[in-house]
Amino acid sequence: MDVSRYGITRREIREGAGGGANEHFAELIGSNEFYIYRHPSSKIRGYDALKVFSESQGCEVLHIPGGPPPAGRGYETLRITNKGQQIPVEVLKRAHNWAHRRNLLHLFYKERARGGS
Repeated sequence: MDVSRYGITRREIREGAGGGANEHFAELIGSNEFYIYRHPSSKIRGYDALKVFSESQGCEVLHIPGGPPPAGRGYETLRITNKGQQIPVEVLKRAHNWAHRRNLLHLFYKERARGGS
């Protein structure tokens, strides 16, 4: 997939962040849920700006301080959804780059295609 149509330059793909913030971005497109995990002892500068932007695009951002995330005990979860619909590409791009710049673990989920024979 050509991610340049989503505003990612070849330079950004080459630079990446910690091994390629943009080299796997194409896989995220079409996600219904995006999760970012952080350890409570780490600061997450820029969270408020990410939340305001995501919500301005119709998405919901939840901060879940407890629970057993896939990252392990003690991690907090930031969950971005679009009320069951695909998350807009601009929101995914911003949240994904934000997570990579802070070296935070992240996961995404896509709804499986329905239908078939």
